[in-house]
Amino acid sequence: MVTSNVNWSNSDKARAAEQGIQIVRERELRYFEEIAKNVGPAARYQFIGEFLSSQEIPELSNYSVPAIRTKLGGQWAYYFLAAPDRILPIAFVNHRGLRDVEGAPSYQRVLKRSRLKEIGSYLDGGGFFPNCILINFRQNVRFQRQTSVDDRQISFGNLFLPDRYKSAWIIDGQHRLYGFTESETPPSKQSIPILAFEKLSTLAEAELFTTINSKQQKVARGLLDELAGELKLDSEDFDERMSAIASRALDIMATETGNPFEDRIKTADLADSDTICLTISELKKAIISSKMLGARSRNDVIAPGEFSRADTEETLHAICEGLTAYFSLIQEANIERWEQGRPGCLCSNIAVQGYIRLLPALCSYMQQKTHQSSNELDPVDLIDQIKPYLQPVIDFVSTADDPEFLKRFKVPFGSGGPPRYYYQLSLLVRSKFPDFDPPGFAEFDSESRMELKEVGDSLVASLLERVHDHVVLVLKQNYGAEFFDVGIPDTKIKLAAMQKKYENGEDKKPPETFLNFIDLKSIAEHKKNWDLFKETLNIRMEDEKGGNQKYLGWMVKLNEIRRVLAHSYGRSYTEDQVQLLEFLDEQLAARNV
Repeated sequence: MVTSNVNWSNSDKARAAEQGIQIVRERELRYFEEIAKNVGPAARYQFIGEFLSSQEIPELSNYSVPAIRTKLGGQWAYYFLAAPDRILPIAFVNHRGLRDVEGAPSYQRVLKRSRLKEIGSYLDGGGFFPNCILINFRQNVRFQRQTSVDDRQISFGNLFLPDRYKSAWIIDGQHRLYGFTESETPPSKQSIPILAFEKLSTLAEAELFTTINSKQQKVARGLLDELAGELKLDSEDFDERMSAIASRALDIMATETGNPFEDRIKTADLADSDTICLTISELKKAIISSKMLGARSRNDVIAPGEFSRADTEETLHAICEGLTAYFSLIQEANIERWEQGRPGCLCSNIAVQGYIRLLPALCSYMQQKTHQSSNELDPVDLIDQIKPYLQPVIDFVSTADDPEFLKRFKVPFGSGGPPRYYYQLSLLVRSKFPDFDPPGFAEFDSESRMELKEVGDSLVASLLERVHDHVVLVLKQNYGAEFFDVGIPDTKIKLAAMQKKYENGEDKKPPETFLNFIDLKSIAEHKKNWDLFKETLNIRMEDEKGGNQKYLGWMVKLNEIRRVLAHSYGRSYTEDQVQLLEFLDEQLAARNV
């Protein structure tokens, strides 16, 4: 039974299981569509493994291969070679996108078709894999021993492979195994080395996968962060446990029907897009740094946070409930903008981190006003208590048009983005509550101005140098050695450059070095040179009307902004000026300037 937008209750799921009805919800359907697109017909193995789990395959019964049995880490393990088409029917890959209940914690990434094709071509060219794929037999297997080396716990004999669907779980090497399905040589005619464990727990599988890939640095950081939410929830280390709670909470919210974060958080399975643009790694850092789950002092005293509770389970439940209620207010304020994802600047990594930073500040402000303790309130009640202080933000999100909203919240400064977004949110709160003064706000206000100055200085210096170099290079390419005399029609510009050259005692530097930036505009727009520069320097700004032949007003504005860099005492850049600098940087870069 395939359903869309249905919230299955536990009783519904139990009734379906009693009747032998398999449930496929939106996420599972998207998973099977994605894997079918990536793997093609071979995706049937994964589909059958999920829905015919543990059923016998008569055609595969009593199939044995020569093998070596030994113990690794206290677990029975088998080394052998097998034809890929014998392993594929019984294989199962514990993809996170499927979220198989029996497979928690799930740990594998979805297969990539491009990589499978590369492997198929490699095999067709005579390639082979000397290293083993790792699998785990989920049931006991029969091993017929022939000889052994007892002091080394090594035996030689015949291993009878399982004959049931979903009985061999792939721990590492899924692309190598499925790559055989893209080879022109039939899988039955090829062999692949295998190291198989016997009856490892799913947790042990995930830990082995994590160990392999964290050491070899083959797996995206995001996947390891997702796994931490399942592997370290019961860690005795406070920091590890809080990090795991944050990861797990985000993972849960991403899969809850109707949650603001449903299908918004990018996992290792899902391709990045404008709407699936949040990441557990970034949001988790914001949760931890906000201390909503508590904080450990230098002398190891644990200070509770807004969602700290008696144990891990209660804390996990509290932060899920609290964040869901909080972000529901933000989502409902402007659903259309929230749905836009990254372009809307409301449901993006930077924006959500900014709102996470704001939440404990609002809770602290509420405590000052009402003398209530945040961590003693029900999470939903807590959000109701802070809603009046969040209202100026909600009103702005609800009513601001696109230019006004983006002007305030489109943050182009990389790692400085979340603090700056939080700073803008705080200013909205202060517009109605002037005494709202969260810790560090004043310092951040000062730091933000310094950061703006650093970004502006860097952009101005870069733009001036690039444009100067470009103009001189184009003149040299078109006028040769006489470019300074021939390519600069205005004699006053040439004389001024020569005068600066000798006044500065820079006899060895060429005169073009001393051209003023605004003179470059005059050189470029001259009728003799315009055809040389109209493709690279003709940049229309938003406030300029259309229909003009030349758009060089940006050079005038850049020359004015340049004065902040040249005479910095008591001067600073405005947000609008830095946005203009970044616009020019993008436009010139697109023109290879």
